[in-house]
Amino acid sequence: MTIADMSVITSEVKVDETDIVNVHLANPAEVTIDAIPHKIFHGVVSEIGDNAIVRSTGVATSHPVRPARKRRTSRW
Repeated sequence: MTIADMSVITSEVKVDETDIVNVHLANPAEVTIDAIPHKIFHGVVSEIGDNAIVRSTGVATSHPVRPARKRRTSRW
């Protein structure tokens, strides 16, 4: 049986080509989600993608962001 560790969440975000030059590994990051308004998730850049995502409005790339949270342990 596998139990998910919800204390660590990874998100993959798209960054415009004009902004990606300012993104570096271990940079702090703030992620917002439309479904949870007024909530900011804090994390760090753990990886930067090397593939461009071609769109009709330009080019973007994606990189995962790992939250800067302390791990919690649960006892059952």
